[in-house]
Amino acid sequence: MVVPFTTTPEVFERYARKRDASAFDPNHVMEEPAVLAELGSAGLRVIDLGCGYGAFGAMALSAGAADYLGIDGSRTMIEDASRRLAGTTNGRVELGDLEDYTAASGSADLVTCRLALQYVEDVRPVMDAVAHCLTPGGRFVMTAVHPVITSPDNWPDGPRTSWTVDHYLEPGPRTRPWFGSETLWHHRTVEQYAQALLHTGLTLTARRECAPIPTRCADEPGELARRRRVPLYLLLRGDGQPDRSEGKPRCPPWCAGRPVTSYRAQPPPLVSRSSNVWNSRRFRSLPPGRSLLRGGSHGTRGHRPRRTVDSARTQTLEAASASARGRRDQ
Repeated sequence: MVVPFTTTPEVFERYARKRDASAFDPNHVMEEPAVLAELGSAGLRVIDLGCGYGAFGAMALSAGAADYLGIDGSRTMIEDASRRLAGTTNGRVELGDLEDYTAASGSADLVTCRLALQYVEDVRPVMDAVAHCLTPGGRFVMTAVHPVITSPDNWPDGPRTSWTVDHYLEPGPRTRPWFGSETLWHHRTVEQYAQALLHTGLTLTARRECAPIPTRCADEPGELARRRRVPLYLLLRGDGQPDRSEGKPRCPPWCAGRPVTSYRAQPPPLVSRSSNVWNSRRFRSLPPGRSLLRGGSHGTRGHRPRRTVDSARTQTLEAASASARGRRDQ
């Protein structure tokens, strides 16, 4: 079960003060810009898992989202989010546990889950439910506290000046002091996050470590330098398979982000097949250990292939050599 850390008004008040969109708010300086860069176009139906106090919902609706549904396990967060979205007609929030999340197939064009999955013990059912509810070609954008931050057991008081990475490859729960209270994070590696996403059948199309944006903390160069020392957040984006029922071509992953006009069925080779000595018929017919490249059996980079010599010319050269040796012996 997800353990919300904002279960009391005091903790929630401290949390809200920290999220003030200033140069000292790492969400504003690092995580939010990375998320906005991966969201896609307007007019989408959005489901926001771990919606918090609804700030992203208000932003999505103002940017042209067709519909917004926020889900969070903290009643305090949901109450605040409801007040924030009260003036909208297509935005709503619901109280619910992420681990129990289900939705109808094709009910969302975009699913976001920002800084919530570190509170979930097993992320695979959540990601499976996300993949199920996405429309063909839909997007899933998730962020989590970076594993280099969730890995260590020691947690200092106050702003850190050094970071320890320890027990990184040992996934499991970690208890943390958080805004004057305690919370429970579930540590997992970057690889484990990516494997869980790929297991759903989504295509991994983006991985970011959310570097700070200088323009968002231009007045605080010291804070910018501090935020550049270690990654705080991990972002992954997974895309569903496009709908090919209308005869539209499927854009492969290496074309993601480009206009779908024309593309190769496979990535273009680094060297054309006709000019690649390793694919040539002459090379494949050589005895083991021989090479067409200068420099012995393994060759030397940068030299052109030697031209082959036919057997008749070889025999002529060998006969001339033998004749010359015979004359010298006389």
